[in-house]
Amino acid sequence: AVCVATDGPIFRRNFRLSDQIRASAASAMANIAEGFERASRPQFHQSLCVAKGEAGETLSHIYAALDAGCLDQERFEELRDLATRTAQMIGALRRSVDTSRRPR
Repeated sequence: AVCVATDGPIFRRNFRLSDQIRASAASAMANIAEGFERASRPQFHQSLCVAKGEAGETLSHIYAALDAGCLDQERFEELRDLATRTAQMIGALRRSVDTSRRPR
């Protein structure tokens, strides 16, 4: 959804913002994969913390894109909702991994 939304003619004039949105969205996903592949709970938890931060950064860029006139209200709401849900899911997974790190 991010790539499609940032591929329009308005974003072509604001390439830096388009690039920032794409990079932070991709980075969130990459951090989750990287942390999981490290096969260490503490490292996975840390990677999830970074990924949640990237999701927040993506959300911030989406608001900036709305303010800059790069997104219409409907597309903004779609991307905002996706970014918010993604951050919530990462947060829930992070809490689960953190809870399982504690001795019982």
